[in-house]
Amino acid sequence: MRAIHILVYLTLLSLQVAGTYLSRYSGNNYRLTLLRRRPSSRPSSDVIRDVISQAVNIVKAEDGMLRNRFIQDVDRELEEYRDVDPNLFIDSPLPVSLLSRRCRLINWIGRLAREKRLRVPMTQILRHSEAQRHDVTCPFKLPTCSPAKPFRTIDGTCNNPRRPYLGAAFTAFKRESKPAYERENTYLAGTICTRDDKPRTTGVNRRPLPNPREISVRVHQSNSNTNPESTVTFIFTLWGQFLAHDLTDRAPGKGFKDVPLECCDQTVKTPKGICSNMDIPPGDFFRKFGRRCLAFARSAEVTDFDCSGANREVLNLASSFLDGGSIYGVDLNKLRRLRAFTGGLLETSQMKNLPISTHPNAKAAAQGFSFFLAGDDRVNEFTGLIGIETVWVREHNRIAQILSRYNPLWDDERIFLETRRIIISMLQHITYNEYLPKIIAEDLLRKFDLKLQADGYYRGYDSAVDPRVSNLFATVALRFGHSMMRSTFTLVDEKFKLGRTPALTLRNLFFTPIIFLNNEDSIMRGMSSDASETCDRIVTKEFVNHLYQTKTGNGFDLPAFNIQRGRDHGLGGYNHWRSHYGLSIARSFTTSQTSGFRDHDQETVNRFKAVYSHPDDVDPWTGGVSELTGSRHLAVGPLFQNIIAHQFQVLRKGE
Repeated sequence: MRAIHILVYLTLLSLQVAGTYLSRYSGNNYRLTLLRRRPSSRPSSDVIRDVISQAVNIVKAEDGMLRNRFIQDVDRELEEYRDVDPNLFIDSPLPVSLLSRRCRLINWIGRLAREKRLRVPMTQILRHSEAQRHDVTCPFKLPTCSPAKPFRTIDGTCNNPRRPYLGAAFTAFKRESKPAYERENTYLAGTICTRDDKPRTTGVNRRPLPNPREISVRVHQSNSNTNPESTVTFIFTLWGQFLAHDLTDRAPGKGFKDVPLECCDQTVKTPKGICSNMDIPPGDFFRKFGRRCLAFARSAEVTDFDCSGANREVLNLASSFLDGGSIYGVDLNKLRRLRAFTGGLLETSQMKNLPISTHPNAKAAAQGFSFFLAGDDRVNEFTGLIGIETVWVREHNRIAQILSRYNPLWDDERIFLETRRIIISMLQHITYNEYLPKIIAEDLLRKFDLKLQADGYYRGYDSAVDPRVSNLFATVALRFGHSMMRSTFTLVDEKFKLGRTPALTLRNLFFTPIIFLNNEDSIMRGMSSDASETCDRIVTKEFVNHLYQTKTGNGFDLPAFNIQRGRDHGLGGYNHWRSHYGLSIARSFTTSQTSGFRDHDQETVNRFKAVYSHPDDVDPWTGGVSELTGSRHLAVGPLFQNIIAHQFQVLRKGE
């Protein structure tokens, strides 16, 4: 009986640490403006150490009852919580993350106790956990909204007067169907501590899913540096990246004390379950450089608005609205750094370029130049993205100067807000009037009410519509542009003739703002002239082997990341989503119109068959990006057309 009491104490202690200390988490790392803060002090490292040590010592004291092996197992499982930096209890991205860890520990203790034939009164444990459900996992509170304010908030709150948090930044991506995580046999079935949240690793027949790196190389890698060109310029692809950064910003999981993760470094201790690395197969390109592992950190977890904790949800740092967040940011602190606070203008640096970031960065220091600052923290990822952000900052300032000239009584704040409203309208009009018709067929544009009116006002707003960006859209469909990325980019002079400088290679345009600064006009003219590649299964080697590389061999693989991210986010397979949108599914690795991959060519299906065990196992990004479009004037196939059309429909109706 003494053993039972100790197990109960240990388990309740786990929940107490989660409940008491997590309620004190402020969430400053992710600027969570919707989290409530409690007026309590930050716990000291010594307090946390003492609590955990006490539990371990009590278990050890009952050596005779619990048996040495059981004590060693519990002690080893608690090693993560006892020996690593105790700030683990505070520096987790969101409360639900640590509650999840505590639940896993409780489940593990319960299963272990059952194996040792120890009777554990789980009813008492569950009663305690249910009592803390909302205290631990429900951080949201309603923001204060005023109907008298005619302008948008910076973070997307109050867009919907009935549900003011819908679409706001720092909330969960929306799910369109039940998550598809790896199934587990959970001890506390049907409780707050029961859920499947590990990335899928097995297919429908319980065979292991293929390695994402293997899929990338065998299905997506190009055998040439030049691939088929589409009917749109590269600006089309660049606009897609700009939209993706405006609507979505996935928060990466982080290590202890907010340190960036080193998932492939076995000497670095990382939080349990946060890494989901990919093995590099024998004979692979990366093997020549001594690499055996592609690091992959899972996305940061967040609770949904119902605070049930039933599913692992994914944090979106951006607002779901097409509101210029990549230009202006989504929190007031960032916005203050971007504004000039005179004449409604945004800050610029020399030659009307983006302002210079004062945040130290090793990559920038190596180039002898600082990174640019924009509303989007990822602006320096790609030279073209710097260019399009620069265009919009200059356009904002141009319009602000006109408004200031015609409205001399307006102060800085009024000019800024009016200008921002105009810029947002321009972004939305370009997207719906010019961008979407290149992606979505005419009949689907009408079906989803995406065609703009020639005059008058749109009357289709519905406050009951949930406008949030879906996990599927953000993780799968919106990434179709990765297939359209070029390997090289030409420099074009002011007469739109090729410059004397050789074409720029994609691998040299990641995190290199100095290249933009020296060639900004030529680069943007070139991207307005170069054609995008077609959207198909083929992805440039620059993305497959050289993503973000700083020296040959240390790059990453974007298609593999896309595939693994879909599994990380609990998204089902390609067939699941075809069925979800009323499209036919493939039951065989053929191109049969009735039972096969009817929207793919035979070469693609053969490559699917070579790596997947069953058609249901095909990953949604791989299956979707490989579809035939049916028209050379459309960028994507049927599945992605439906996903994208549905997302922009709810954005329009729920905005």
